[in-house]
Amino acid sequence: MRLRYVADYIARPDARFEYLRDPLDAPFIELAIAGQATHIVSFDKDLLSLPDGRGEASKRFRQRLRGVNVVRPEQLLDLI
Repeated sequence: MRLRYVADYIARPDARFEYLRDPLDAPFIELAIAGQATHIVSFDKDLLSLPDGRGEASKRFRQRLRGVNVVRPEQLLDLI
């Protein structure tokens, strides 16, 4: 598969992003920070709402992950 060649393995990210609304999503955000991701791919509505949200977590997300797009899998496939 084509995506295999553009991925990096990160064993344990050092970044810390507190996400009280959905703490199970925090590790994915931390991986994106550590890996300097350009996209986060998810079906999760909480993650998908972060780039455009008005809450404190959304503001911190935009500050820490400038320019990172959160997209659904089919949107990523359209992009590539």
